[in-house]
Amino acid sequence: MTRRALSETVDSVCSQLQGPLSFLVSMSGMIGSGQRPAKLKDVPTLAKLLRDQIKIAHPQQQISARPWNRFKPNQSLWWIIPSTAWPAYRHGKFFLTQDRTDLENPSFWDPSRLFLGLHVESGLSRDVASVYTKWRAGNDDSLVRSSDWLWGSFLTDLEEGAVAEAARMVHRTTGVTVSVVVETSYPSGDGSDRGKWELLGHMNFNCDGYRLSPKPCTQPKYIPELKDVRSLDELREKLLNLARFRWVDLFLGVVIVTESAKMTEEQVVAEVWEYLAPWDKWFV
Repeated sequence: MTRRALSETVDSVCSQLQGPLSFLVSMSGMIGSGQRPAKLKDVPTLAKLLRDQIKIAHPQQQISARPWNRFKPNQSLWWIIPSTAWPAYRHGKFFLTQDRTDLENPSFWDPSRLFLGLHVESGLSRDVASVYTKWRAGNDDSLVRSSDWLWGSFLTDLEEGAVAEAARMVHRTTGVTVSVVVETSYPSGDGSDRGKWELLGHMNFNCDGYRLSPKPCTQPKYIPELKDVRSLDELREKLLNLARFRWVDLFLGVVIVTESAKMTEEQVVAEVWEYLAPWDKWFV
C-alpha cells in the first residue's frame, strides 16, 4: 500500500487488472492490541466460500469473486462484488488479502495475517476525465463517476453517522480497531499500458468509530490535505474535495491474525463474516 514500494512490480501487470487499485502493501498498518485470532484458509478459497455464503444473504443479487491480479491469484487481493459486471468500480465491494506491512521489502508477505473489509471508489469526475486524453482515446467511460456509483451516497452516510456506527459495531463485536485507508491516484498509461496508474498519495488511520488517529508512514507520498483529519466527518469533507480532481480509493477494514488449527468451512466463513457484516449496507 503505500501503494507502493511495489509500483514497479505491479506496473508490469496493471494492464490486466481492474485499474486504480495499486496499494495493497501496508494499508493495514499495525494490528491493534484488540486483535483476535481466526483460523482461515488461503485467500482465493476463502473468497469463493464467502461469495457462496453471501449469495444466500443476497438472493436477488448476482455475486462474484475476483482477484486483483489474475496472474497471481494466491498472492492477490480478492474482491467479493455484488455484480458479475466488470470492471466494478461503482460498487461497494468486500476485499480480503494477506497482510503486507514491510514497506521497505515489497516482496514481504505475512500469510498469518489477513486484511479485509469494505472498498469504495470515487471514480473520476467527467471534467477531470477529459483532461486525461491518453485514457480518453480508448472511449472508455467506465472510470467516469455517475449517479449510480456508491460513492455519493456513501459520503452522505459518512456525514449522517452511519459509517461511524458501523466502525463502532466492528470494534464492539470483535475488539479490533478499524483501519481507514485513503489513496489518491490518476490514470497515466496509454495503449498497452492503459491499465497503468500513478499513485498521488496514501494515508492510513486507526478508527474506533469516534476518532481517527493517523498511523506513521515513512513513504514520501502522503496526502497533505488529510494530515489534520481526526474524525470521519472531517474526512468526508476532505474526500469530497479530493474526488473533484483525482481518483480516491477508500478502504475500511481490520487486520486479523490467522492460526493453523483446522476448522470446518462453515466455521471459517462465520468467523470472517463477523468482520464484514457491519459493512453489508454498502455492498451494493
